[in-house]
Amino acid sequence: MQIMTVTSAVVFAGCGLVFNVYDVISEQTRTTLMVALCKSFLGAYWVGIGIYARSLAGRLFSNSLFVDCIRMHTSTIFKINTAVVILVLSVAVTSLNIYWTRQVLDRSDPPEVAKNYKIKNGNCQTAGVHMALCEVYFLARLVFCAFNLLWNLLVATILLSVCRTHTISIRRFIKELLYDNKIYEEFLMLQAMGPEATLVEDNDGPSKRNKAKRMTTLIQSNIWDNDINELDEDEENNDEMAADNAAILKKMRNLRRSRASTIDSHVAETKYDGDGTRKRHNSKTSGVGEQKTTSHQPLEQETITHTDQYSSALGADEAIYWKALEEGKPPILSNEDLLFTHFQLMRRLCSTSRLLQRWTVSIISFVLLWCALYLICWTSSSVNWLSIFDFVVPLVILYLLASAYAEVNFEGERISRQQQLVAVVVIVKVVVVIVVVVIGVVVEVVAVLAVVVVVVVVVVVVVVVVVVVVEILVVVVVVIVVAAAAAAAEASFVVVIPAVTAVILVVDRS
Repeated sequence: MQIMTVTSAVVFAGCGLVFNVYDVISEQTRTTLMVALCKSFLGAYWVGIGIYARSLAGRLFSNSLFVDCIRMHTSTIFKINTAVVILVLSVAVTSLNIYWTRQVLDRSDPPEVAKNYKIKNGNCQTAGVHMALCEVYFLARLVFCAFNLLWNLLVATILLSVCRTHTISIRRFIKELLYDNKIYEEFLMLQAMGPEATLVEDNDGPSKRNKAKRMTTLIQSNIWDNDINELDEDEENNDEMAADNAAILKKMRNLRRSRASTIDSHVAETKYDGDGTRKRHNSKTSGVGEQKTTSHQPLEQETITHTDQYSSALGADEAIYWKALEEGKPPILSNEDLLFTHFQLMRRLCSTSRLLQRWTVSIISFVLLWCALYLICWTSSSVNWLSIFDFVVPLVILYLLASAYAEVNFEGERISRQQQLVAVVVIVKVVVVIVVVVIGVVVEVVAVLAVVVVVVVVVVVVVVVVVVVVEILVVVVVVIVVAAAAAAAEASFVVVIPAVTAVILVVDRS
C-alpha cells in the first residue's frame, strides 16, 4: 500500500504539473501564471500530507504506548461519534473535488461567442494536452485521493481516540483526588467514634460522640459533597469514568453510618434503661478519677470486650479499615503514588503531542490555505452553494480535530492550575523580597553617602573658617605691633614702609 500511495502521488503530481503548464500557455483559457502556481503548490502540499500521514500511521501503530491508548470511544455530536462525522464530511469534500476534476476529460471545444473568448477552467482539449495524459492524471488523482483519505482518517481517528483516553485518565485522576478527600473525612469521623471510644458521657467534658457529631456536621457542609454527588451520577452513566477508590469510599461511608447507628442505639438504651443502670454507669465513671488503680481495670476490660465483639462481627474489608484506623493511616493515595500517576499522565501527553503536533499543524495550514485561495477566487468570480459547502466543511473538520486537543489541554490545566498558582505566589514573594532588599541597600548606600558628604562639607567649612580667622588675627597682631613700634620709637619712613607692605601682602594672601 505504501508503494501504491507513493506511486499514485508521483504520477498525480507530475501529470498535474504538465497540465498546469499547458493550461497557462494555452490561449483559450483564462488561467494565469499565479493561479497555476497556487494550484501546483496546493497539490504538492496535499501530496506531502498524504505521504506523511502514511508514515505517521505506521509509526503510531508500531508504538505500544499508542496501541494501549487506542479505544473505540470518542466524543459525540448529537449522539453521533465524532470520528464518523469527520469520515462523512471528508468523503463528501473529496467526492465533490473529484466531481469537479472530471472536467479535464471533457472533449468539447469552447463556444465561439467572440474571437477573444476564453473559458475559465480549461480541459485537455482547450489546454492542448493529449487525452491519454489527462486520463492518467484523473486516474492517479482518484487513487491518491482514496489513499490520502484513508491514511488521514486513520490518523484522525487515532488522534480523537487517544485524546479521549487522555481526557478520561485525567478526569479519573481528579476524581481519585476528590474521593481521597472524602475518604479522609470519613476516616476522621470513624476515628472520632471508633471502637475504642466509650459510649458513656463524661462528666469532665463533652463525649466523643458529640465530637463526632460536630465533625460530621462540619464536614457535611463542605463543598466537596456536591462534586462527589455529580461524580456518582457520572459513574452511573459511564462505567469507564469510575475511580478505583470509589468502592472504598462507599464501604467506609456504610461503615461509618453503621457505627453511628450503633452508637445512637446504645446511648438511647443507656439513657432509658433505669436508675439502677444509670447509677452503675455513673459510679464507674466517677470512680475513675478517685481510684485510678482499682476502678480503671473493669472499664478497660469492658471496652476491650466491646471492641472484640464489634470487630468479630465485621467483614474482611471492614476489619482492614479498622486496622487502618488503629494504625492512623487512611486508605488514600500516598505522595509517591500521586507523583507517579502525575508523571505517567504528563509522559503520555508529551508523547502524544510530539507525535501528532506536526500532522495537526499541517492540516491546519492546509485548511487555511484552501480557504484563502477560495476567498481570492471569489473576488473575481461568482459564488455558488457547492463552493460554499467546499469552503465550510474543511473548517468544520478542523474544529472537530482541534476540539479534541482543546479538551485534553483544558483537563490538564485543571491539574496544573494550582501548581501554577503556587509557583506564581512563590515567584512574587521572591521578587518582593529581592525588591525590598535592593531598596534597603540603596537607601543605606544613599544615607551613608549623604552622611559622608555632610561631614566633608562641615570639615571644609570649619577649615576655611579657621584659616580665615587665623590670618585675620595675624594681620591684626602685625598692625598693632607695627603701630606700637612706630609710635614709641618714632620710626622713620624707611621702617614703616616695609611693615605696611608686609601687612598688605598678608591681607592679599588671605
